[in-house]
Amino acid sequence: MKKIWTKKYPSGVINDVDFNQYNSFVDLFEEGFAKYSNEIAFENMGKSITYKELDELSKNFSNFLTQELKLKKGDRIAIQSPNVLQYPVVLFGAIRSGIIVVNTNPLYTPDEMKHQFKDSGCKAIFILSNFAYNLEKVIKDTNIEHVIISDMGDMLGVLKGTLVNFVVKYVKKMVPSYSIDNFYTFKDAISKGKSYTYNQVEVGSNDIAFLQYTGGTTGVSKGAMLSHKNVISNVIQVSSWMDIMLEEKKEIVITALPLYHIFALVCNALVMFKYGARNILITNPRDMDGFIKELSKYNFSIITGVNTLFNGLLNNSKFSNLDFNNLKVAFGGGMAVQDIVANKWKSVTGCPLVEGYGLTETSPVVTINPLDGTNKIGTIGLPIPQTDVKFIDDAGKEVPHGERGEICVYGPQVMEGYWQRESDTSSDGEVPNEMESPCQETVQVSITSLGVATNPPEASMQLESVECMVSNTSCDGEVPNKMESPCQETIQVSITSLGVATNSSETNMQLESVGCSLSNTSCDGEVPDEMESACKETTQVSITSLGVATDPPEASM
Repeated sequence: MKKIWTKKYPSGVINDVDFNQYNSFVDLFEEGFAKYSNEIAFENMGKSITYKELDELSKNFSNFLTQELKLKKGDRIAIQSPNVLQYPVVLFGAIRSGIIVVNTNPLYTPDEMKHQFKDSGCKAIFILSNFAYNLEKVIKDTNIEHVIISDMGDMLGVLKGTLVNFVVKYVKKMVPSYSIDNFYTFKDAISKGKSYTYNQVEVGSNDIAFLQYTGGTTGVSKGAMLSHKNVISNVIQVSSWMDIMLEEKKEIVITALPLYHIFALVCNALVMFKYGARNILITNPRDMDGFIKELSKYNFSIITGVNTLFNGLLNNSKFSNLDFNNLKVAFGGGMAVQDIVANKWKSVTGCPLVEGYGLTETSPVVTINPLDGTNKIGTIGLPIPQTDVKFIDDAGKEVPHGERGEICVYGPQVMEGYWQRESDTSSDGEVPNEMESPCQETVQVSITSLGVATNPPEASMQLESVECMVSNTSCDGEVPNKMESPCQETIQVSITSLGVATNSSETNMQLESVGCSLSNTSCDGEVPDEMESACKETTQVSITSLGVATDPPEASM
């Protein structure tokens, strides 16, 4: 397979990146804690912690897990919380202990919680008190032995923390009553952990770091096993793409997307850690006035989000009054970014809204638009370094440019498989040419009935049907007639932006996005990812910017 897209890489971006920089996240963490010791790591509600403090607090939490609770390497802990300072402490503490993190949406229903906790076999859970009432309903049906509960203000200091906890619980009444036996408070956990001597657990590159659950596009929600190697590879790939723009110790990143989501988890928490960035955690981005008030306090240089979030900001009259002089780039993902939103964002902020594409199963990033000013609105950009993307037919053979087929993604960031679902990650088919790995390392998205016209100059494209699946389930090339689902949900297709290059000139084909959503709940235009309760059962796969060239036989992606 010819990696034609590398010719379009911005100057300074290379395909042959070094994946041997770190053996596991332990190495990355140790480097960052030493390198950025006195820099601010995370900030929330006006309270910040430095990299040194994060190091100490996460060690204390690690001690609590391994020496107080006697959890072993490979055990699973669920984290069910919005963006608060406790989240990175628990996250980093668990990872450096060799304990597998199971990120859980706080807005899950009890049934969804029970499925994820039972399927993953979690032995412990960290949960914000706001959601503990739902845990009470299901804990007896799970393997959870240890519960750590935190109030929202637990890391905001004595005065502010006490006030925030009082308002949240008694004024806003956001903490329904619950009764859970023998739980630990977060403060207890840190205090108890501090009394032990920290002993680093041996963690290897092939050890699982995360069980990141999918949205259930092809049936029930499945746990994608993401190893230290998978996720660190993606951190290195993404950072190698951003090195031409970002600087160590100088970036301020706005994290409004929830850290339990794979996009924010990797791109905000882990990639930005590598740069020593100052990470501003936004707990409730739905409060748009409050969100913009927080933004006004910082000369932020990076912001990530989904289309709905950017659109909400742009439609608030106060947003345009912010200072954008330090803003370098905005990254959009999770769903297709609408052209009108991207154009308006550039007009208001003077900064591009750059779109990318990824999957939970790919840790998550597959493609990103260039950061050198050559990004194309309405497209998902180029495959990142050491990532192969190709189209295959039903027999698993690569198709000529312009022909319909399945998109296959291969690279070191592709998951190890689905947790305890060997049948969903095995193959009875042929591995695509030059993707010499078991089929569990191939992610496929099926596209049927794709017609491309290249003459006259304004090319036209018809997508008669689009079926999206994450098919680490099989490599036999078969296009499913319908999506597996317990409720026979309908498939909705929106079409946005595929670019098509012809013989001598480039013609852009404006389809609105290719996004497949599988939804068993109606969505009123709020964030259709895992952020909003009204739409949390919607899973989307966005496919944009698949370039097709007809003569000569080279395509730009």
